[in-house]
Parts: sequence; C-alpha cells; structure tokens
Amino acid sequence: MRDAYGGARPEPRPRKRKTPYCPPRWSSRLYLRLDTRLIATFKFLLEAHGHLGIMSVTDSHAAILKISYSPDQEPDMRAFLEEIRDAVPFSVIELNAAAKDSDATPEPAHGLSGDFR
Repeated sequence: MRDAYGGARPEPRPRKRKTPYCPPRWSSRLYLRLDTRLIATFKFLLEAHGHLGIMSVTDSHAAILKISYSPDQEPDMRAFLEEIRDAVPFSVIELNAAAKDSDATPEPAHGLSGDFR
C-alpha cells in the first residue's frame, strides 16, 4: 500500500480482542417514596451522576419511584443515594418476597424504611 506521497504505508496492527463484557441478565430495582415536588429534582440528580439508573414514576400521586439499575452499579447507587439524602429527602419502600419476583406495584412490607436491602 502507498500513501499520498508515494511512500509505503505500514500495515495496521491487528486489534486486540478484549474479553467480552457479559451483561447481567436482569436489573436491580429499588422503590422510593418522596415529595411530589422533588421528583424532577431527583431525576436531574440521577442523570447528572452518569445515568446510574433509569427512573420511572409508578404512582405520581403518592410519588413512588422505581429505580432500575445494573447489579454491578449497586455500590455506586447506594453512594449516590446517601449523597443526595439531605437535598432530596426520601424513604425506601421494602417489598415482600412475592412482589420482588413480579413486576407488581410495590406494597410496603413493614412500612417505610431507610435501609437499602
């Protein structure tokens, strides 16, 4: 192969194959309850932190949010939630074991809790 000036152009080096990333089979989910006026603020902060997860509003009147995120990102998600707790007060909704396995609307198991488990 020749370049534009007539000189020999070196052959490109073959690309090194990286080990393929094996994505998780399912997403982790977390349900939060907060003030309805703070939903947009929460979404803005979530997007500002590198799109750690995807937020969807499951009940706009009760302000219940479902956060879906990669299980690999769980430490980052927990750190993010602790970081914004003062700016956006929220509580975590604990789910029953049966509700965790289905996509049903969340039902609090023992009321609201601040624990992330």
